[in-house]
Amino acid sequence: MNKRLVGLAAVGSAALVVIGLVVIGPLGASAQDGQTLSFQEQNTNVTYVPVQSLSGAGPTAPPGDYVVFEDPLVNAKGQSIGYNEGECFVTDVAKGILECPGVTFVFTGDHGFPKGTIQGAGIFVAPASGTGPANPDPFLYGTGAFAGAQGTLTGTQLSTAVNAWTLSLGR
Repeated sequence: MNKRLVGLAAVGSAALVVIGLVVIGPLGASAQDGQTLSFQEQNTNVTYVPVQSLSGAGPTAPPGDYVVFEDPLVNAKGQSIGYNEGECFVTDVAKGILECPGVTFVFTGDHGFPKGTIQGAGIFVAPASGTGPANPDPFLYGTGAFAGAQGTLTGTQLSTAVNAWTLSLGR
């Protein structure tokens, strides 16, 4: 697998999502309208699947290859607040563009974060190295403290090992 694909595999967990951000706004037991939650994703459990090599065509990197992941989420102090899981399809290898039809963020209710899940989907740009652009996408739905919430989930690759996430809530 070439260096770009290793980078894509490492950051495909878009999923994206990591130590050092500050949480803006009040944190309580439930998600609130106007609340902004910031957290990070540690890309530690990502698998890159080269589709053409599965069929014997060789280890190329065409659109259609994908990554699957289940990565820990941490707050600004590095404390575990949950995990995310999902899959992203490579649509442009040169630009590091991933389309992620299903990414679930599971928050355990620990360390001041609300308990519940957010289901996201969208585009995530993950360069082979370095920082990527902010990737804002509306989230699809939530459960628990996030039931009925609307908002935006914005992911930014900080490095191939870390994604920063900001969840902006509205109802």
